Amino acid sequence: MSDVIRQKIFNARVVFMELTPPHHEAFDHVGVLQNIIDKIPGLSPANDKLYFYFFSPSEKSFFLDEDFWIAREVIGHYQFSQEEPCDIFDLEQGDSMRVNIDIDMTKPDSFEKICQYEKHLRMNIGKKINLAPTWRLSFPWYGTFKGQLCLEFFPKVEG
Repeated sequence: MSDVIRQKIFNARVVFMELTPPHHEAFDHVGVLQNIIDKIPGLSPANDKLYFYFFSPSEKSFFLDEDFWIAREVIGHYQFSQEEPCDIFDLEQGDSMRVNIDIDMTKPDSFEKICQYEKHLRMNIGKKINLAPTWRLSFPWYGTFKGQLCLEFFPKVEG
């Protein structure tokens, strides 16, 4: 595990699929998400990252029952219909606290390890910064998992 890096998150457009648990089955839907993005003229990935968004800390008893997103940042615009499995969300500029973690994603207990890191890091970062409940897992995606996993936490916005 590396140090906590404070980084600027710039405005981004995110195409996402909202999924229901179990969380470890998210990879089954990544191909669907990517095919939808690839088929829409004028819509393309903004970077090589795949994101999993979670909306509660993993320590909460209801976490394993909560819906979550798989997402890609994109360039372009498209208005999805309610029948389509994806939607678009525009992220506003802000900060995040990013930590690179080392986990073998091919192991059956990888999601449990990610949650252990999330709990530990949230507790440590939360001592200095009031964190929002939302967090995300990101990593490079080239049709398969490759590269460094990152956990990202967001400061709580008051108001």
